[in-house]
Amino acid sequence: MPWSELALAGIVALWATLGVAPALAALIATRGRALAAVPLAAAAGIAGGVLVPLVRDDGAGFVASLIVALVAGAIVASASLSRDRRLKPAA
Repeated sequence: MPWSELALAGIVALWATLGVAPALAALIATRGRALAAVPLAAAAGIAGGVLVPLVRDDGAGFVASLIVALVAGAIVASASLSRDRRLKPAA
């Protein structure tokens, strides 16, 4: 595997990790009720990270893609949490 493909895989893993971080915080805070948010937040982090470099592909674009991946994961985690609260009454 060439080095450029390894670097791309590392960046995608970084975007996924940043997307999952808010979902894991929500998972801990709700004692496991937000489990459905974890894969969705990873996908949102990757999608948000990919879209920013399409607009700007320099160092500032890379930093912006990291921030967008984190924010996208937080948005998906909070949306999933609010959906779970509507569907499942608190015990």
